[in-house]
Amino acid sequence: MRRSKLKFKATVICPKCGKTLVTESAYRDYPLQCLNCDEDFYFMEVNGDEYNTSVFLPLDKEDPRIQELQEAGNLIKMKDDLFMVSFRDFRLLEACGWLKDHVDIHLENLLESGEKIQKYVFAEDPCLTFGCIIDEDAEFTADALEDTLHRLIDEGASRYKIYELTRMIHEDGNEALINQDDAISVDLGYYITGNITLI
Repeated sequence: MRRSKLKFKATVICPKCGKTLVTESAYRDYPLQCLNCDEDFYFMEVNGDEYNTSVFLPLDKEDPRIQELQEAGNLIKMKDDLFMVSFRDFRLLEACGWLKDHVDIHLENLLESGEKIQKYVFAEDPCLTFGCIIDEDAEFTADALEDTLHRLIDEGASRYKIYELTRMIHEDGNEALINQDDAISVDLGYYITGNITLI
């Protein structure tokens, strides 16, 4: 089974910089990572283990299966639709594929070391904010949109979720929009329409 690259905040801090660690998805040997230091850690390096370390997951509180796990004591409801689960239960949910089907994808959970989210709006509706992932010291380019699109697709994001996060639309059913002069092809049939203003 392909392993998800989503990272989630954990209840431990980096012993070097004091920032919150996230779950490490790239290497099976290291369970935790500091995005600030770009370093991986074992539990013994942060005075923790799989049972007393928790992970915060963005989940749909209206999902009956989420409610079942909450009632069974496996999930603890926090604020902002975040649920706390033990690191061991997190890995079990990940290993059986449950997590991939139930977690709500956010760009923040796809960040790697040295990256940030570049937010932007469109002139016709500046109240709605979208974003893409770029290197911290890089300027916004079309390549960043393409890379973000591929990461979202790799995680199984729906077309609606991709639109919600990035405002990219797929060509299917949107032929009139993508035939406009301001439509820009991103990749795989996805387009951005309108003038982007970075914020």
